[in-house]
Amino acid sequence: MTKPDELELFDYLSRQHKLREWLKFKLDGEMKILVQSIDIDQLRKAQGRAAFIESMLKLMDDAPAALKK
Repeated sequence: MTKPDELELFDYLSRQHKLREWLKFKLDGEMKILVQSIDIDQLRKAQGRAAFIESMLKLMDDAPAALKK
């Protein structure tokens, strides 16, 4: 996928409020695991999932402004 295509996709996704709500819900769940778990494997998996969700949210936040440039 090219960068312009990616920007268009995430611009579209940024207007999907239910998706953003769901991602934040999932991120909250991963954060609970990161705070409460003592299992190192579970912590590593939750850290990776949380980082991925945060990267999706960042792309959704940045895409509308990037398309206007």
